[in-house]
Amino acid sequence: MKTSIETTEWAIWGGFVAFVMLLSWQFGLAVGLAVSLTIPFVIMLKNDYLRRKHGWKSEYSVGVAILDDDHKKLLDMVWRVYQSMQKSYGKEDAEQVLGELQAYTIEHFGREEGLMRKHGYPELERHLAEHEAMKAKVVEFKSHFATNSLEVSHQMLRFLENWLITHITKTDQAYSAFLTEKGER
Repeated sequence: MKTSIETTEWAIWGGFVAFVMLLSWQFGLAVGLAVSLTIPFVIMLKNDYLRRKHGWKSEYSVGVAILDDDHKKLLDMVWRVYQSMQKSYGKEDAEQVLGELQAYTIEHFGREEGLMRKHGYPELERHLAEHEAMKAKVVEFKSHFATNSLEVSHQMLRFLENWLITHITKTDQAYSAFLTEKGER
């Protein structure tokens, strides 16, 4: 089972809180207070770890630079959704990222589908169906966002992270050899 950004964050914070409580119990309140003052440093380390764990990895590469760049940008947008949720669930930030994500997803899918059409990719229709499902889900998130932004933000983050990574590592990897054999780099 893959872990999401959120579940990894909770595990990190749970471990940190347990560590502070243990130190406070063992050595007194002063040590617990000193450890608690390190929270900004811990947040920085946690965010760096989460970004590396849930961001772009070389094994995601499909061997076509422009598509890899698109995938990196899409993963970065998922990270931005997460960050907007961290900042007191800023609805305006999340709405802006969601709009950018919707626009960039359409742009990326067009580029990817164009390459598959150009070279006669045999699994094009199945791939298109996945793209259409993703676009519909983003529209659904946008329509529900106005009424329940916090819950939609959490659902959206989990969906986007899982869908994007699964899509890149399975569906997009299926066309990787096909497009590189056709000369796409």
